[in-house]
Amino acid sequence: MSTPPTFNPTMAYRVVLETDTTPQARLAIGPTYEDGSVEFFDTNRVRAVVGAVTGNAAPPNQDAIAFTQEDGTSLRFEPLTLERFREIADKIEGTPDFQSTEELQSFYRDFAGI
Repeated sequence: MSTPPTFNPTMAYRVVLETDTTPQARLAIGPTYEDGSVEFFDTNRVRAVVGAVTGNAAPPNQDAIAFTQEDGTSLRFEPLTLERFREIADKIEGTPDFQSTEELQSFYRDFAGI
């Protein structure tokens, strides 16, 4: 039996719902998973989502963490890369023009104070 993936509490992720038909601007900064819920900062407030980590997401997103909410909705927490950010950048106000994934991740770590 394999160990389920774990969240990196110093990383920003893009959150994708299984029902999304276009990329949405949902971010999870510094997520932690404990006692059946994942808690994260979404650039506005701290959120908690009840459910379970179910493994790594399917290709081509195998670097993402698959999560199933208590109501059965499937989420994917994708490490926020520059490429993924550019898909949603037009939906996020007030962010710099990042030149690298590390610059992007550093910005959100500083923004969230982690």
